[in-house]
Amino acid sequence: MTVPLLLTSVLVLASGVDEGDDRYHFIAGLAEKGLHEQVVREAERFLDRHASHPRANLARYRLAGALFDLGRTGDARPHFATLARLSSFRFADEVAFRHGQCELEAGEHEAAAAAFERVVRGDAEYLKVPATFLLGEAHFRAGRFREAARHYGLTLAAEDAGTHAPDAVHGLAWCAFRLGDHDGAVERCEEFLRRWGSDERAGELSFLAGESHLEAGRPRPALAHYGRVRGGTYEAAALRGAGFARAALDDHEGAAASFGDLLQRFPASRYAAEAALHRGIHLLRAGNARGALETLSSQAAADEAEVCYWRGRAHAARDDHPAALVAFERGLALDPEQDLARRLEVGRGDALYEMGEGEAAAVAYQRAGSDYALHAAAVARLNDGHPEQAVQLASRLLQSEGESPYRLEATLTLAEGYFALKRYGPAQAAFAVVAQEDDDPERKARATARLGWCRYLAGDMQGAREHFERVTSTWPRASEAAESTFMAGRAAQELGDGAAAAGAFGRYLAAHGRGRHAAEATLRLARLESGEAGERRLVAFLGGGSPDGNGAGRVADPDSAAQAHHDLAERLAARGAWAEARVHYGAVVQDHPRHVLAPSARYGLAWCLFSEDRPEQALGHLSTLARTRGADEELVTAALELGVWAAREAGRAEASATAFAAFSVRGVDEERRLSVARTAAAALLDADRIADAEALYAQLLEDTEERAVAVAICVECVYLALDRDDVQTAEAHARAAQRFVPDDRDLAEAFFFVGEAHFEAGADELAAGAFAVAAESPDGLVASRALYKGGFAHLRRGDLDGAVRTFQRVVSEHPACELFGESLFLLGEAHFRAQRYAQAAQWLERVRQEAPRHEILPKALFRLGEAQARSERWREAAATLATLAKDHPQFPHLVEGELWRGRSLAALDQRRAARAAFERVTARDRGVLAAQAHLELGRLYLVEGDRDEALSKFLYVAVLFAHSEEVAEALFLAGQVLESKGDLARAKERYHEALTDHPKARFTARARARLEALGG
Repeated sequence: MTVPLLLTSVLVLASGVDEGDDRYHFIAGLAEKGLHEQVVREAERFLDRHASHPRANLARYRLAGALFDLGRTGDARPHFATLARLSSFRFADEVAFRHGQCELEAGEHEAAAAAFERVVRGDAEYLKVPATFLLGEAHFRAGRFREAARHYGLTLAAEDAGTHAPDAVHGLAWCAFRLGDHDGAVERCEEFLRRWGSDERAGELSFLAGESHLEAGRPRPALAHYGRVRGGTYEAAALRGAGFARAALDDHEGAAASFGDLLQRFPASRYAAEAALHRGIHLLRAGNARGALETLSSQAAADEAEVCYWRGRAHAARDDHPAALVAFERGLALDPEQDLARRLEVGRGDALYEMGEGEAAAVAYQRAGSDYALHAAAVARLNDGHPEQAVQLASRLLQSEGESPYRLEATLTLAEGYFALKRYGPAQAAFAVVAQEDDDPERKARATARLGWCRYLAGDMQGAREHFERVTSTWPRASEAAESTFMAGRAAQELGDGAAAAGAFGRYLAAHGRGRHAAEATLRLARLESGEAGERRLVAFLGGGSPDGNGAGRVADPDSAAQAHHDLAERLAARGAWAEARVHYGAVVQDHPRHVLAPSARYGLAWCLFSEDRPEQALGHLSTLARTRGADEELVTAALELGVWAAREAGRAEASATAFAAFSVRGVDEERRLSVARTAAAALLDADRIADAEALYAQLLEDTEERAVAVAICVECVYLALDRDDVQTAEAHARAAQRFVPDDRDLAEAFFFVGEAHFEAGADELAAGAFAVAAESPDGLVASRALYKGGFAHLRRGDLDGAVRTFQRVVSEHPACELFGESLFLLGEAHFRAQRYAQAAQWLERVRQEAPRHEILPKALFRLGEAQARSERWREAAATLATLAKDHPQFPHLVEGELWRGRSLAALDQRRAARAAFERVTARDRGVLAAQAHLELGRLYLVEGDRDEALSKFLYVAVLFAHSEEVAEALFLAGQVLESKGDLARAKERYHEALTDHPKARFTARARARLEALGG
């Protein structure tokens, strides 16, 4: 289960960062780009060189996360464990969550449960539901089904259960089944199928519902559920279950048909031999002896005593008693178990009797115990497949007066009858009598083993395990000992005790390396062994040597060989050993082409080739798999999906688009279809077929029914249009998407990029509109950036009020974003440009208080000082601009700041300090600022009564500068000084000069007024 973890981005400043900080920010950047391999390399290097750095734990967190995302949970696990021991790590909940996943993957269920418990008790609300679900998974895998069910239930009850709801119901169904609550299991299965009928696990849950009904003695509803399993892993098992359900309904023809269907469709299934046997039995019971004989003599039927018995019965039904005799004697030669041997002897006796060999028949009956007619009849009825009659006969014998010498044998027959009827309660009671009272060790072993089976089939794995282990420890040489050893392992495995299960399977293989359960025991043992041990066992099983070094292994049957190859390939592929995995996937495909795992193996083979950058060869296998009749539908769908990727990697845009077309009609959920469509579209874009990519998305949009997916398609079209610089079409797609889901996160981001395109084109009004939509994104980063750029668009087009509103939203709604400080400044700047100086000063002051380390601070201090000066807050202005000069001597507009500082000091009558400020301006500037400084110096001289020096300054500006406003002002002020000195003629000349040379300047009107006052 994939759950993304939160990690706040870090803004890298241009200065003040040590080497360790630089390296960490590099790691963070790699992580945000998803370059996990590089993250691992750089983070390991960081920890090696900067182990005690303040950011070392964050680097370790990045390393662990990258390893986890690479699927290297074993490598990630110790890093998460280290972080989990920290007392105050800022991402403690995220660490505990991933640590739990790693422990769960490693099979350390207790450690996983403890980690998930910490998350559930923690503060990360977004992780609590998935952690609760995974806590249930840990309990389930540990065999604590009640605890697992409790946590699955808590997951389901959560308001934000979301995508975890189907997983929780799935888990609850299996918990109920494991706990023997078959009604509860059925209820959960039906809930799952009702709510998520299109889920890939629907077949599994239909099968489980069938099993639950059958276990509860309800074959008819069981049959209905088995019938709903269409394709998938459980289809063969469902056909098997359907056969037994029909058998329970006494529908022998139907049972035979179900087993026959299994044989035809899944000839390499592990159920094939069993299906052949039961098909033969039910054909015989349905009166079709010829069909029964054909099935029981086919290759699918095993050469086993049980098959021989029923083959003999089929011959007998056709009155071919010599052939029946041969079959019965063949069965006896296979050293069958006692009950089967008796049935074979009875059958042999019947055949001999029909052939006129009465004496030989009598010996056969005697061997079968038939001298006691009632017991013999009970046994015969049981062996004949009529357990109800066997129970009646055995019960009659046991209820007869006197102590029968066959009491215990009859009790055993009674128990077997009940067992055959799946009435495990009375069967257990009868087997218990034999196990306790019989002196015959073989029968005691048999009864004890059957007690184990009763418990096992009733779902009591602990009881089953105890009885099977009693057989192996008390009667190690009994015929049931081998199977009991194996079954003790299965029961232990069901209980989640992997170590005990592995021990049992190992003992079975050591003593019965060629026994009937050897192949299954080896496979089960290999699956319990992790890493290289499991791989070595599978290699040995396939004939490549023994894990214990005692010689080569031997595959018992093709089905087991296929499973072993497939298991080994899966292990190798999981650790990226693609070439080795290909060998074993190929063995399944080539040597077992009809095996149920063959399509899966072909897919694995294609995946390996794809992973080895051999997409063309992968495409060949994927094409074959897509055409394979009877292949699992989901597997075919996955093959088409991978085909889209492989074709793109191979540079075959048309093949990618064709594979997508086949994939898109397979009823997959729309989000998955869109994901694959993106790959096909990317292949077309790689080939410069932009129009075809747009057409693909257009068809997808026409077919979609989910509004969220429709929005995602429109968003893809937005970016396609932007790629070809068609911003109008891009915006049209974005506006169309608004009709589906107006508040979609990705759509908001798309509007942001539409706004960027308008902004770059200078279309500020359109840009502001697009940014306004993006600003409503639930993603704070996108929203803050959109507001910021929207404010710029308003500012650039002169809409100062719009800029104020927009920047104020950044400040109020996104106080933690990286644009906060600059937005505060621009908010003040917009007020400043609107000449609302007091309000400008208010916001600019906040920059100094709330973003004292921001790079915008010098600009903010400059603008703040000017705004304070324009508001005649002279003392504050002087102090602000002094701070600017002191703390930021390299500020590019420091000269202008000094000009306003001088004006403020002049207003405070601090003339010496003001003069020094103005002189610093004139020393550093040769333009308009110098002109203004000279004017201010002239005014200072006037205040001090030095009219000559003032006049000199004013004329200096008028003569040497070319800035119209400043020159006109200087001419006017010079005229004023001349007037004050009584030189009216020269004063008029200055006023005339201002009117003539600078008719549009601000001071010209005042010059005209003075001329008029002086009479021209």
